Amino acid sequence: MPQIKPAQAAQSQGRQDVELADQYRQIGSAAILGALAARMKQEQAESDNGQKRSRQAA
Repeated sequence: MPQIKPAQAAQSQGRQDVELADQYRQIGSAAILGALAARMKQEQAESDNGQKRSRQAA
């Protein structure tokens, strides 16, 4: 098995770091989008409830 030279090892580690950073970025984006979707769903439910109350009061 060929030995990995230090420069190749550093390059490989750098590539792994970039891939890991991309994964964390994707996870973060998914978490933000999930939280935003949950908030929008909650606001829509509150709006629907408010409209129902308005119709019942009328």
